[in-house]
Amino acid sequence: MLRWLENNLANANGKNVWILMHIPPGINAFNKKNFWNVASSDAFVHTIVKHAASVKLIVASHVHLNDFKVVYDKSRMPKPVALLRIVPSICSNHGNNPSFEVAEFNTATGNIVNETNWYLNLATIPKDKETQQLTWTDTLNDARSLEMKGVSAADFSKLIDHIKADKTGQMIKHYADFYDVGTRADSAIFVNHATYMNYLKADSLKEK
Repeated sequence: MLRWLENNLANANGKNVWILMHIPPGINAFNKKNFWNVASSDAFVHTIVKHAASVKLIVASHVHLNDFKVVYDKSRMPKPVALLRIVPSICSNHGNNPSFEVAEFNTATGNIVNETNWYLNLATIPKDKETQQLTWTDTLNDARSLEMKGVSAADFSKLIDHIKADKTGQMIKHYADFYDVGTRADSAIFVNHATYMNYLKADSLKEK
């Protein structure tokens, strides 16, 4: 599969490429285990760095929650070259609110310019409410809710630095709201003040 990916990216011929997958590479911050075997993950990152000019977005899922990974090259000052967005699930069997993403992109460049996460806030729904009567009204806009200027790899890289540097705890709260998709359940899989550094560390995919 990695050879297939390399061959296709090598022959992209100026096309804008999005890569869609189910399970992302890198580390699962919840249990600190690798999603893929390390060699395959490293090979994938190397391939993305090599063809970063063509790869406009990588989309994954699997964890049912809202997350991202920034791909960095191996220069002396690692540069963010690609964004991997892990989108939340419409299925709520991980304790998450059902959710879906709406993205706007530049048709000329293939780059995402805005994205909004729509979710169904289960905590506010009466138990006797008919499912066909439900209205999806709650949203999370990445740029607005996370105080970002854009939604590129560079913007998400700056977000990681911003959260780490914040002393007020406000950015950790915004990050937790983003990751948890508005869920207010007390669960170890969700981001909180005790675990957020593990999640931020897992949000970086660095070329070796």
